[in-house]
Amino acid sequence: MEGGYRIMGVKSICSRVYNRACSIINEQRDKKVMRRIVVIESDDWGSIRVPSRNVYDALMAEGYAMDKRPYERYDCLETDEDVKALSDVLLKYKDKNGRHPVLTLNYLSANPDFRKIKEKGYTEYIYEDVCNTYSRFPQSTNVIQMVKDGIEQGIFMPQCHGREHFNVTDWLNALRKGDKDVMTAFGYGMCGIFPKVDPAKGNQYMVALKSHDDESQKYVCDVVAQSLAIFRNIWGYASRSFIAPCYTWNDKIENVLYNNGVELIQGVRVRRSSCNLSKKYLYAGEKNNGLIYGVRNCFFEPATTTNYSTDKLINEVGNVFKNKHIAVISSHRINYVGGIDINNRIKNLKLLDEFLSALLMKYPDVEFMSSDQLIDVLK
Repeated sequence: MEGGYRIMGVKSICSRVYNRACSIINEQRDKKVMRRIVVIESDDWGSIRVPSRNVYDALMAEGYAMDKRPYERYDCLETDEDVKALSDVLLKYKDKNGRHPVLTLNYLSANPDFRKIKEKGYTEYIYEDVCNTYSRFPQSTNVIQMVKDGIEQGIFMPQCHGREHFNVTDWLNALRKGDKDVMTAFGYGMCGIFPKVDPAKGNQYMVALKSHDDESQKYVCDVVAQSLAIFRNIWGYASRSFIAPCYTWNDKIENVLYNNGVELIQGVRVRRSSCNLSKKYLYAGEKNNGLIYGVRNCFFEPATTTNYSTDKLINEVGNVFKNKHIAVISSHRINYVGGIDINNRIKNLKLLDEFLSALLMKYPDVEFMSSDQLIDVLK
């Protein structure tokens, strides 16, 4: 047994060394530019996650450790106040071209229609577009118009993140089987939750585009096409980029994206395959199936990071600029919402303010861009 553990340890070390080597190699292949460009990509907008503070408190009372996992602790549908507070920070700053910092708001196009799904006995999945979702939440009724105003002001640029941020097939199967945790979450208007007895496992249904066979592969491809069509209907333009939930997709999904006018796939250094979760290492500017890959290389994620410091982010951006690469900052919606805990929004917007001030002071020639504007640079 001791020898077996030793072999497993060696394999683990070898795997980490291999992964790091692949990352370093691909970092060197990232598109080089002679400009200091900053892109901020923010995922999960439009998704419900935890519907309210009341739901949070109720699940805590039922024994779910909501306070131990950041996404259950803080993440919720954005409100009018959230969008206004974020806008106020972004409008304070301009780059050398007179452009404000702009957040690429990666939107989920729809959420489940919980009432209709229950009426169908969990035999059929029915969704509502995000406009209908906002209309059901009194504190969010103006979000669409406020984001559109932000587009005109140059501080927001919605792009497509998919239809939902969970795997419909797996979720519906769990409901049909009467999974206790999933049924409890459903009753509160949530798309799954971590197991009560083992919170460390997290929500098992978040990988929206995972597929098990040809039938489920066709389904997720149809979901992607639908998400882009709904997106166009809501925002009045086609999404030029796409970010797969949990950075998991495959070549068949890329073909659907290309056929629907997408040019850029946002992501991190690694693509997980929809079929078997195998890894593929990427570099910024890499082309595949007619698409260009973007790669996030800096992270503003204070809501999910202990003792977060903007100094670390400034150093990350500095290292990227030193290598003549584009700084693409990951910054999920969870950092900007206060519906569950208003102090989450207040604290993190203060950090964003500090970062933008320090960035422009240190790099006065910085240029802010959205992900769709990045396409022409990467080409």
